[in-house]
Amino acid sequence: MSIFLQRIDAFSPATDAEFSFSYTTWLAVLIDTLNEIIRVIQDALNQTSAPQYTTTQITALAVDAPNGTLWYDITTNQLKAKVNGVVVVLA
Repeated sequence: MSIFLQRIDAFSPATDAEFSFSYTTWLAVLIDTLNEIIRVIQDALNQTSAPQYTTTQITALAVDAPNGTLWYDITTNQLKAKVNGVVVVLA
């Protein structure tokens, strides 16, 4: 099952005289930026596999990672997670 997050429709003012060019441009850029952020969040939510790293990379990432973070260790071919502040082997 994948998640789809609704995007913001493009902005188009009714007439050119209603808004200044700079305001119209700012609004268009804002909407594009928000849509890109929504896409990044959607992709992260729909990720179906753990990211792959070496043991050294996982050790470095684990310092700042929150509990529950998953990794696939390509050095040892193991699935690992950070649980209670410690990296453990799941499988």
